[in-house]
Amino acid sequence: SRDHSFAPDTCVTDAEVAALPLLCAEILRRLGLEAPPTGLRGSHFTRWKLLCMLRARGGDVDKAAARALQCIDAVDLAIQMARRYEAAPQRCRELYARSMPSGVFGKDRRGY
Repeated sequence: SRDHSFAPDTCVTDAEVAALPLLCAEILRRLGLEAPPTGLRGSHFTRWKLLCMLRARGGDVDKAAARALQCIDAVDLAIQMARRYEAAPQRCRELYARSMPSGVFGKDRRGY
């Protein structure tokens, strides 16, 4: 069946639609929250993101919730690291740009 709240060309099964509120509730329970947070953390609770997590774990709500928590932690860590980078002295940022083999600059030491 189609659920046009996702996108007109996205096919979502009835089982997936039924599992989304369960997944959302499980993630909230594990985070100790009653409602999805606002801001960037809230983006992990969109129907599309929940569907992606559910499908990536073969429809298993428990596994999808565990993965969602890992993703939330990873985004939080990336934001912390970005803030540290922005607060670093200019000479450090230049060193990172020249020497970092991968990551936020998207290239290795050879420039690829």
